[in-house]
Formats: sequence, structure tokens, C-alpha cells
Amino acid sequence: MKSADLTARIRAGHVTAQLKNPVSVRQLLSMSRNWRSEHLTNRNRELTRNTAGETRGTASSSEGDSSPRIVRSLQLMPKTAGAILTVGGLVVLAGWTFRVELLKSIVPGFASMKANTAFGFIASGIALMLISQRGASPTMLRTGKAFAGAAGLIGLLSFVEDSAGVSLGIDQAIFVDFGGRLTPTPGRMAISTAATFVFLALALVIADPAEGKRSRLLQPICVAGCVFPFLALVGYSFGVEGLYKPLPTQTAQALHTAALFLLGFAGAITIGPPRGLIAEFASEQLGGRLARRLLPVALLMPLLVAWVRLAGEKAGLYSTEFGLAIMVTAMTLALCTLTYFATAFLNKSDSERQVAHAAEHDLARRLQGILARSTSLVFMKDLDGRYVMASHSLEKALSLAPSELIGHTDTEVLPPSVAEALSAGDVTALTQGHASERELELITDGGIRQYLMVKFPLLNDDGTPNAICGIASDITDRRQVEDVLRSLNDELEARVDERTRELAATIKELEAFSYSVSHDLRSPLRAMDGFSRILIDEHSEDLSEDALRYLRRIREGAQQMGQLIDDLLAFSRIGRQSLEYREFELTEIVAEAFEVVRAAEPEERDIELKIMPMASIRADRTLMKQVFVNLLSNAVKYSRANPKTVIEVRCEKRAGARSAVCSVRDNGVGFELQYAERIFGVFQRLHNAAEYEGTGVGLAIVQRVIQLHGGEIWAESTPGLGATFYFTIAEGGQGDEG
Repeated sequence: MKSADLTARIRAGHVTAQLKNPVSVRQLLSMSRNWRSEHLTNRNRELTRNTAGETRGTASSSEGDSSPRIVRSLQLMPKTAGAILTVGGLVVLAGWTFRVELLKSIVPGFASMKANTAFGFIASGIALMLISQRGASPTMLRTGKAFAGAAGLIGLLSFVEDSAGVSLGIDQAIFVDFGGRLTPTPGRMAISTAATFVFLALALVIADPAEGKRSRLLQPICVAGCVFPFLALVGYSFGVEGLYKPLPTQTAQALHTAALFLLGFAGAITIGPPRGLIAEFASEQLGGRLARRLLPVALLMPLLVAWVRLAGEKAGLYSTEFGLAIMVTAMTLALCTLTYFATAFLNKSDSERQVAHAAEHDLARRLQGILARSTSLVFMKDLDGRYVMASHSLEKALSLAPSELIGHTDTEVLPPSVAEALSAGDVTALTQGHASERELELITDGGIRQYLMVKFPLLNDDGTPNAICGIASDITDRRQVEDVLRSLNDELEARVDERTRELAATIKELEAFSYSVSHDLRSPLRAMDGFSRILIDEHSEDLSEDALRYLRRIREGAQQMGQLIDDLLAFSRIGRQSLEYREFELTEIVAEAFEVVRAAEPEERDIELKIMPMASIRADRTLMKQVFVNLLSNAVKYSRANPKTVIEVRCEKRAGARSAVCSVRDNGVGFELQYAERIFGVFQRLHNAAEYEGTGVGLAIVQRVIQLHGGEIWAESTPGLGATFYFTIAEGGQGDEG
């Protein structure tokens, strides 16, 4: 089929696609858009950041790029600041309570923190800790904002008092203040302190851990609120009283008041996820990393240089002009040094970026090579279902040019049946977050082909998906081979079943024949044995010694044949009878079996039986007794050459298994290990019948009984040192019950 013809068939919709659990295209796109709107906010912000000139988009985009380490530190800031504010307020209240001036003013001669200011810091600290609590309940948030409102109310009332020149009676409501040069109105906080409390309270009230709309005003309020405290710190640093006490009639702002305010605003501005200024400084991008290096220098260097210059001038080391020259020189050197380090940092980052870009370009080139030569259908879609990458094999299978596929959805370029097949599973891969497999059929240039489609999401660092990747492998040949193998297996199973039935029928016929022959031979053998015994007992005087010897041999042969027939009957009977399971002690069975064996031996023979620890098992008692009779008889028979026969029997349960391992050890003649399997066959003997009597069926009976119980039997031996027979028994009908 030519490509043009196939394209025409696809356009006309003459393409079949079969898929398990299909999903409609409309449903797929709807669910995909819902997923994107609900779970991919960070990605939208990152795209918005690329719009030139949009400051708000730039600010919000950095939130998803924040350093996890810095974010963790920022999350601790509100709680830490709240705790310090609360403790600081309590310490100052302790100073007022116990009249410890050092606790009220920190440095002798400096302005003291007023009691109302301490109460405001305690309320603000509690508010910070409650509002910033992760997973805070609505009640906890309302309580925190109530504390913030209380602090703001204290500041607002004090501001009204100072600006209107009235007294509301709150300045010395609890503690008495005697005032002084820095406190013209006893007990009243500075007007800058009152205004700053209003800013801090407003920031805490609008702060939203979940980043609500009102939180956009948080950072401007915090920045504005830091003006008065920062000026106060600069004033204390350079001894400029006008910066912390602008007018003679107003109270001065205390040094530790300014420090606690700055800490409080630092805690307030970091409530919730990083945003705005904080997001930019916390960003792992180049700008954020550079800002974190420059900001401490930008804040501290001018203060340090100016302070050193002023201290030297006050000490009379140089004149004002010389001090200014030194200051300019120091600032120039500092700025040049800062510029050098910033340049080195940017160059290093740019080099790393170029290396990464080169590696990325090389990786992209290799990926394109793989896509061009891969026989699998490989593609990548964005979250709207539009193709952003496709292998040459996919374009060939769909008979589409790259420009016809890239940037389009399945429904835009393919018939409904094919589009449904290729888009199904997209939602599953997105929502479940792991790979999903589906089979589909497509008509290609090579005819109808079967594919195994695997789709999986590509995830961001935070676990949200950003694309869908799919790989479809052609499994047509494999399916054909599987069909052939399945057909051959079915045919083979049918033949095996037929052969098994034939073998089962043959075995039953052989067992019936064996039983019939054995039964029919009993009568003539009994006659031979009986008539021989009569001749020996009643006519021995009329017979010669040779005749008597012949009769005895005839009788021994008949008895041996009778024993062989009995063994054959027992062996064939075992294959037909069902097992009767019951619990019993093996010690009893071994003792009973030994009595049977011992009775058949001369009394003067020295035979010792050692019964080692024996377990109780659940099995067929009669057959297990037959097992031990045969094994003990075998041990006694082949130990006859020793002055003393020693037989050791033990049986122990396996740890963690419902089975037991038994063994029968003797000190007889033993055998070569190469014959270990042969001795369990019917009529298999390793010694001459003239040396050791027997029919060669006893061990075969033992093996059959053990197999019926789901166990196995084996033997170990060394010639001249005896033999040991081991067997296992599965309890409670674990094996074949016949």
C-alpha cells in the first residue's frame, strides 16, 4: 500500500483501532485541562515569567524555583521571630516589675522600652506563632489575628495620644515611670514605635499562610514598617539622636525596640510560601543566588565604612576632608571587590550554564538520533494533548509529516477511532502518576500491526507532571509466535493427556494381571508345599537322602515363591488402596515392627535397637508399620555377619515445615553409592540370593508407601560400614492419597 493511499484511507476514517477501556477525546481533554488548572499552578507561573515587563509574573515565577534548604529556613523564621518577640517582651516586663534598668534599656543611658511596648511585642509574638502554624485551624488563625489587633490597638491609642497631645490614661496604667530627658511623657512609647506597631499589626492581620489575595499587600507594608526601626538603629550606631528622637517633646525609640521590630517584620514577611521579594531572594536561579551574596554586603558595608570614618574623625585622627577621602576610597575598593566577586560568580555560573547547554544539546542530538532510528513509536505530549516530539516511526505509521503532527492533538489530525486509541491512557498516566499499558491495532504500510503502548508522566521536581511520554512497541510478530506456541501447547497437552490415560489404563491392567496371576499361583504352590511336607513327614523312611533333599529344596522354592507372591500382592494392593490418616507416635510403630522382625530371628542372636528422639506424625499407621518392618528386616538381614547387630532409628520434624525426616541406620555390609537408586526397584538385588534371602520387593514397597505420603526416600552407605535409609513424610495428607 502506498503512502498516499494510506493517507487517503486515514483521512476517510478507514482505520481500525481496538483498545481496552477506551476514553473519549472530549472527556480526555476536559479531564486534562481540569488537572492542569488544579495541580499545575507553578507551571503556569513559570510560563508567565517569560512575558517581558510583567513584574508580578516575574515575582511569582520564582516561587517554584526556591531552594528547598532556604524555604525550610524561611518556614522557621515566623515561629522563631514570634518566640523572640514574646520572650523579649516578658524580659522587659520583668525589668519593670523588679525595677532592673538593664532589662529595660539594655545599654545604660539609652532609652528604655516602655511597658506598653513590651505588651505589644508579647501580643505580636503570640500572633506570629499562631498565624504561621502549618495547618492552622480557622480558630487558631482568628485568635492570632486578635492578638495582632490588640498590639495594633495599643500602638494606635499611643499614636493618638502623642499626635493629639492628650492622655488616655494607658501610659502608666500598670507601672509607674518617672520619665527623663529621653522620655518627656512618662510611660508613653515613642510616636515612631506606635506607628510601627500599627504597621506590624496590619501586616499580621492580612498575612495568609495559604497565600490569599490580601497577602500581596503584606510585603509593601512590612517594608514601610521597617523604616522607623532601621533609622533608629542607624541613629544609635552613629550617635544621631534625631533619628530615634525626632523632636525634643517626643519619647525616644529604644535600641532593642527597633531590633525587635525588624525581627517581627522579618517573621511577618516570611509567613506562607515564598512570594515577591522573598521568592526572588530564595530562588535557585542566578538572580536569587547573586542577591543572597550581595544583600548582606549592601546592608553592612556602608554602615561599617561610615562608622569607622566617623569614629576616626571623633578621635581626632584626621580632619573631615581627610575622613571623607578615606570613606570614598574604602567604598570604591569595597565596590570594586564586590564587583569582582560578582563578575567571577556570574562568569562561573555562565560557564556552568554553557557546559550544561552543550551537554543538553548533545543529549538532544543523541535523542533525535534515537528517535530517527527507533522502530518503536515514541512521542511526547504536553498537558493539553499536543505533540511536542515524535519519532520518525510514528510519523511513518500515521503517514503524517512532522509539521502535520507536532503542535496538534490527536483529534485535529487523525480519524476518531485512531485518535481515541492514541489518546486513551493519557488521563490515567497523569492522575495515577505511573506507567499504564494498553494494546492497540493500527493499519500501517505493512498491514494491520499490533502495538503495546506504555504511557507515563514526566514529572517536575515537586512531583507534578509536565508532559506525557508514550512508547509503543510492535508486538505483531510476538503475538503470532505466541499463537503458534499456544496451539502447539494445546496439541501437546492433548497428546500428553491421551498418553497419560493410556498409561493409567495399562498400569491398571498390569496391576489386575499381577493380582490375578499371583492369586492363581497360590493354589499350585500350596499343593507343592503341602505334598512335599507330607512326603517328608510320612514317607521319609521310604525315601533316600537325595530324594528328601530334593523335596526340601522343592518346599523351600515353593515357600520362597509364595513369599514373592505375597510381596507382589502387597505391592499391587498399595497402588490401589486409599490412605487412612491419623495421629500416632512413631515410637510405638517402631517397637511393634521390631517385635515382628525379632521373632523371625534366632533367640541367641544379639540385636540392639536404639530408638532416638521420635516425633508424632499424621499418616497411615498400617502402611508406616510396614515401612519400618521392611527397613528393620533389611537392616537385620544385612548385619548378620556382625557379632552384634546395632540398629538406630530416629525421626524429627523439620523446622518451619509440616513434614518429618526419619532414618534407619545399621552396621551391616553396606553397598556402593552408585547402586543407591537401583535398590528401590522391584526384584533389584545387590547380593546373591544364596548369601541373603529375599524377594527384592521390600524396598520397592517402602518407596511406594513413602511416595503415597508425599515424601521421598534415599540411602547413604559405605561398604563394610553399614547403610542409612532416609525418608520424609508430609503430614496430614500433604501428598498423594492414592
